[in-house]
Amino acid sequence: MTPAPLVYTRDEAAAAARTSKARIDQAIHSGQLKAKQMGRRIVIPAKALEEYLDALPDA
Repeated sequence: MTPAPLVYTRDEAAAAARTSKARIDQAIHSGQLKAKQMGRRIVIPAKALEEYLDALPDA
């Protein structure tokens, strides 16, 4: 069994959240979604993605 990822790339986060990379980038730049610098890559902790999605308004 493969463990769940601890971090996502911006592309992976967009795919996991079923949204666009542009929306992920917008959320990062607005401060709604926390991202980390890992070397030259920007990664989104899985917990941060969950918190971002939980904070979205209910439909």
